[in-house]
Amino acid sequence: MVHTYMCAKKHQFSLGFYGVTTITKITQRHIDQTCLLSQSGKVALGLLLLLLTCFPSFSQTTPDITLNYCIDPDWMPYEAFEDNKHIGISADYLELIGSYSGIAFRLHPTKSWADTIDALKTGRCQMAAMINRSTDREEYLAFSEPYFWSPNVLVAREFRGYFQDLERLTGQTLGVVKGYRLEEYVRRYYPNVEVHQVASEKAGLLLLNSGKIDVFVGAMLSTNALLHELHLNDLKIIGWAGPHDELRIGLVKGLEPLLPRINQAIARISEQQQIDIYRRWTNIEFERQLDPMPFVIVIIICMLIVAILYWRNYNMRRFNQLLSAKNEQLSELQDALIKKNKKLEFLSTHDSLTAIFNRHYMQQRCQQEMESIRRFKHDSSLLLLDIDKFKLINDSFGHANGDQILIELTQVLKSNVRNIDVLCRWGGEEFLILCPQTDLAEACLLAGRLQTAIHRNEFWKVSKLTCSFGVGQYKPFESFTQWFERTDNALYFAKDAGRDRICYSKTDGGKEIYDANAEEDVLGQSSAPDAL
Repeated sequence: MVHTYMCAKKHQFSLGFYGVTTITKITQRHIDQTCLLSQSGKVALGLLLLLLTCFPSFSQTTPDITLNYCIDPDWMPYEAFEDNKHIGISADYLELIGSYSGIAFRLHPTKSWADTIDALKTGRCQMAAMINRSTDREEYLAFSEPYFWSPNVLVAREFRGYFQDLERLTGQTLGVVKGYRLEEYVRRYYPNVEVHQVASEKAGLLLLNSGKIDVFVGAMLSTNALLHELHLNDLKIIGWAGPHDELRIGLVKGLEPLLPRINQAIARISEQQQIDIYRRWTNIEFERQLDPMPFVIVIIICMLIVAILYWRNYNMRRFNQLLSAKNEQLSELQDALIKKNKKLEFLSTHDSLTAIFNRHYMQQRCQQEMESIRRFKHDSSLLLLDIDKFKLINDSFGHANGDQILIELTQVLKSNVRNIDVLCRWGGEEFLILCPQTDLAEACLLAGRLQTAIHRNEFWKVSKLTCSFGVGQYKPFESFTQWFERTDNALYFAKDAGRDRICYSKTDGGKEIYDANAEEDVLGQSSAPDAL
């Protein structure tokens, strides 16, 4: 028993600094050679580790684990390193997470975000306080649940129309901070956009202002704060870019057993605490140098206090009334900002005309569904439909009436899709439906039901309306682009076959496109479209 205690004492620094994971990585041979534990001593040490892993709050009055962490040193209001201190939104969240989880955090300063990424890869840091999850980063980090969400924005020297994605940037130079998740996203999904790496968001905005790049992409809060701080009045926010930031804690590989404690701590953070943190740091951009005149007035009043006591008292009362009114206005502005942010978040994922999901959201949702398919081995299908001769409708009745028809068709589709289906306006008169856990035959049945509902509906101005359908089931290991292209080819086949038809792409490697209206036996069903 004495020998067992001495061995545990010898390694207690490792337990306190690296946590349970480091101890569990000590090999049996190392324990035998270093401590020469008896068999009963090994059992006792194993029970201790199991207790700490399963019951992290057991006998905890002070933090039992200390983790080295890194931040982006120049990313306000999210986080920054100033006056040898970690400040910003992530600092406040980290304080709450530490108090709820029993984990102590110790800052390891870095010079830049690229230096932070290198520190995580080389082991100089064990944790990133605020980071996006990405495929590349999953190779060396394990991620907690997100605790802060924020959109990304595009900034240009002049307003060129509202951008909802990066498609319109082909052939232009896009500035992005080196090592940010946005760089990986743009290079993967928009290879035709020329990427220019910058050291920080501040450096990127200054390059944009000097005309050396065409557009810059960055986080909304930090970018907006820098525009005010640097007085870059000629730069304009022109739209949204890429997926929203879902900021979370990233632990280096080997510390995964700590994630449940951190996730539980995140879940305990109340909505009021989140709002308080948001308000505290989004107010930074409104700070200004104090006007010296009120101090001059106070000095003058103090000098004349005896002679003009009544006048002084009158001015003090008036000042207090104005201050109360300004405080009320500030509170109203903060509430309005929160409401506008919620509205912007809705508009970033929904079509402004039909109020259903937009193309940007659907691309993200399909990527999630593909991950679910690969993990749980179920079927899923895409259903793409296009209004027949819609250009003729716009030319004959005008775009306003055309928009009304799009809204009516949206209502028909929403009334006939299933609860699990995801409906979006893909673009123009095209609508895309994601059918989770649905094979090709079931998706064709849904297409037939939608076709029948459209036939039966009386539409504004045109009375009757027809649509062409393309259906495609996901093939193992294909990308979203390949999946969508097969479905889109089926839609074009339906158009070429005479419109108002349902065509589908099979996955058996045979004939690629099938006309559901012309086949004698479609997937074992009747060839009539209504039966599909």
